[in-house]
Amino acid sequence: MRATVELSKTSGSWVSLRVVMAASILRIGSLGSITDSPDRTVAVVFIARFGTAGRAVMFGSFSPIKRTRAGSWNGIFGLQCALRTRNSLDDLQDRIPTARRKPPPRNFAPNQTHRVMKPAGETVASRFDGSSGDQAMRLFSWLSSIQKSWNRTHARRPRRVLARLESLETRTLLTTGATVDATNLVLEVDTGDTLTVTANADQIILNINGVDQPALNTLASEVETIEVNLLGGSTIDLSNVTGGGFTLLLAGSADSPQPLVTINGSDGDDSIIGSTISDSIIGGDGSDTIVAGDGNDFINAGLANDIVSGGDGFDTILGGDGADELDGGADSDTINGNDGEDTITGGDGDDRLEGDAGEDNLDGEEGNDDLRGGSDNDTLLGGDGADKLQGGSEDDSLDGGDGVDTIKGDAGSDILVWASSDSTETLNGGTGDDTLFVIGTSGNDSITLGQNSRGKYKVTGVEGRTGNTLAIENVAVDGLEGDDTITINNMTASVFSTFVVAGNTGNDRILANNSVLTNFLTILEGNDGADSIVGSRNPDLIDGGTDGDTINGNGGGDFIVGGDGDDSILGGDGNDNITGNEGNDTIDSQLGEDIIYGDNDDGTGSGNDVLNGGGGNDTIYGGEADDKIFAGAGNDLVYGDNEDGTGTGNDSLNGNIGRDTMFGGDGDDRLRGDGDNDSLSGEAGNDLVEGDDGQDTLFGDDSDDFTAGDDTINGGAGNDSIVGGQGADLINGNAGNDKVFGYIDGGALSDGNNVILGGDGNDTLTGQDGDDTLNGQAGNDRANGESGADYVLGGAGFDTLSGGEGGDTIDGQNDNDRIYGDNIDGSGFGNDTLYGRDGNDTLQGGSGNDFMDGGDGNDGLSGQEDHDSMLGGTGNDTLLGGAGNDTLRGGDGNDVVIGDSYVSGAIFGGDYVVGDAGTDTVAGNGGFNVVLNPSELDYNADEKPFSIKPSWE
Repeated sequence: MRATVELSKTSGSWVSLRVVMAASILRIGSLGSITDSPDRTVAVVFIARFGTAGRAVMFGSFSPIKRTRAGSWNGIFGLQCALRTRNSLDDLQDRIPTARRKPPPRNFAPNQTHRVMKPAGETVASRFDGSSGDQAMRLFSWLSSIQKSWNRTHARRPRRVLARLESLETRTLLTTGATVDATNLVLEVDTGDTLTVTANADQIILNINGVDQPALNTLASEVETIEVNLLGGSTIDLSNVTGGGFTLLLAGSADSPQPLVTINGSDGDDSIIGSTISDSIIGGDGSDTIVAGDGNDFINAGLANDIVSGGDGFDTILGGDGADELDGGADSDTINGNDGEDTITGGDGDDRLEGDAGEDNLDGEEGNDDLRGGSDNDTLLGGDGADKLQGGSEDDSLDGGDGVDTIKGDAGSDILVWASSDSTETLNGGTGDDTLFVIGTSGNDSITLGQNSRGKYKVTGVEGRTGNTLAIENVAVDGLEGDDTITINNMTASVFSTFVVAGNTGNDRILANNSVLTNFLTILEGNDGADSIVGSRNPDLIDGGTDGDTINGNGGGDFIVGGDGDDSILGGDGNDNITGNEGNDTIDSQLGEDIIYGDNDDGTGSGNDVLNGGGGNDTIYGGEADDKIFAGAGNDLVYGDNEDGTGTGNDSLNGNIGRDTMFGGDGDDRLRGDGDNDSLSGEAGNDLVEGDDGQDTLFGDDSDDFTAGDDTINGGAGNDSIVGGQGADLINGNAGNDKVFGYIDGGALSDGNNVILGGDGNDTLTGQDGDDTLNGQAGNDRANGESGADYVLGGAGFDTLSGGEGGDTIDGQNDNDRIYGDNIDGSGFGNDTLYGRDGNDTLQGGSGNDFMDGGDGNDGLSGQEDHDSMLGGTGNDTLLGGAGNDTLRGGDGNDVVIGDSYVSGAIFGGDYVVGDAGTDTVAGNGGFNVVLNPSELDYNADEKPFSIKPSWE
């Protein structure tokens, strides 16, 4: 048969010729050829069974085409045609042998309807009018001429016909001998034949109608897509295909009576898209992408990391060894991930998902699903419906989702998730250290966790929905959004390890006070919102989160963090660790030996906090800002600032009952020891330090850093030890035998002008550097002004007073005092003024030009070196001028006045004068002076003869 066909086309589009034959089988002969041209050429070959419609084989541009010989008997009709855009096709000839040597030709004009066969009493029409429909020939341009010939096999030769048919069934129908460099290749063959395609093309499309085993053995690396339109049951075997990876597209009819289609992928990275009927797809060794489409499909993804989507239908999917992504799609599917870390999704329907080996993620989604985790750490999510979740042997996370679920963790440390909106569920952690995770809703939830009468643990959520648990070691509750109330009731068993409750957003109430949760830790978290949290009667970890929370640790040694906001915290019984964090917090640790941080333990945070240690030996840190701290009962350790010494603020520290140790830190602090023997250190700043009752040790500044500050220190009752430190301090020892120092022994000296009051008791006062004022007040006091021009007063009592270095003023005041212008050991220097006042006093000026007044009483005055002035005052006084030009006046009474080292006899009014070396002036009681010159004074200690030469003035 010869035909010449020309088609006109628009550039960039493609044209096709579709011929529908009425014969049983259409065979293409050989030796046809096409002359190539620069223009794009499209060849169309149609091979179809009688009664089918719209089947075509489309080629892209190529040259030349060769067709091998084929043929058949019993109604065989042969046709081969090719279309070439803007070119003529010639030398297209059918060489199928026939019984008659000269078949009658028949010509058809364009748009003419004609009859081509008449098998079994039927008449089949083909139209060349360009219309669509069954058994029609469509031409998108025009058809110039076509010739055909046919032959009817005579009935007398059936055996020969059968033999010829059998010998032709395995013949090659179509081979492209040259390179196919266009983008599309489409083939369609009849049932029972084998199609072999060898090509180099970007895309190959196979329209296969009932082909038993089409094989694509060699594809060049340029091949990207293979499209198979499945019109009947077939097996597409790509397992032996070499070349690059490609996409396999499957299409078919669900109405086909054929069995399912099996596709075996290649070793490359394949992309396979299934048909709408039931497919059997094996991905091969590469990393494949498989979309099975509709139908009840069987999919084995093969090795490597595959992506599989089952689509609609009851699918069975096997994942293989790689890290696969498997999605069953709609309907009830069965999926096994096998080895590898797989992600498995059941989709709609009642699915059965099994992760097998590897750390898998399973999501049942809709339907009543059955999920099994396998042998590694798996994550299972049941989704909607009444699901069954089995965790496997390792540490799994199991979430039944909505619906009445049954969850079992099996071996391993599992997490079991229960939503409070669910109906009654059964949760069994199995062996291992398991955790129950209870989730609320976005509304205002009321969740109760308790223990029923049979000893099993019960969870009650929204609308009274419950969950019964078994073999759960840890519990976690998340209230989600809304103002939730979460209650832990009657939990007395010791099986739990931890109990975690989080209110999440909203103003939540978390109550665990009715439970005795023994031998495990309860974690209660308020998170966002102004929450109210009450801990259990055993150790809890409580975090209020943001906003102003109210927290009660209740019993046990609790770890409490207030978080942001102005929090109110009660530690309750037990040894608690409490942190206020940000905000102006009020903390009362109550009973136990507690550690309290007004801010954070790392020094961050701020706020004007009120901290109360309560009973027990507490450690308290105020932190930043202006804090008020009450140590409460017990021997407390109190810091106005942070633990690391940082922080500022004018703090108030109160020791209350107990032996307290307090450090004010930076800022102008107020420290009060209250009862018992306290140690108080104001540290930096202008501090007020008050020991109150007890034998207190008070420091105005830091005992280590010697930081300056003008401090006010009150020792209070008791025998206190007080150190003012640097700065001008006001120190009052108050009652008790106090030791008060204006400096720190062994450290830097105080350079301030201190005022030191001994108060009642036998006090020891030391001023050190600066012009200090020391007042021993009542009691037998010892006072030393040390360096500087000091003012020292003894007050009532038998005092020992010394000025130390500098020009000091010392006043013994009442009683019998011992007064030294310099130091007691004679060291030091200064022009001192000494007053004995009442009592029998002893005054020693020391080095320097001193003035001494004995005052009332029988006083003893000693000038020692330099030019001293002495006044004995009333009473029988003894005045010793010592070296230097001294002025001595005995005053009233029988005085002994010695200018240097010799004693004279009585002169006027019972006074005794010794001239010794130098020129002395003695003021007598009679109102005249006697000048004694040693050169004119003879004295014999044995016979006591003497002579004087008076000089009258």
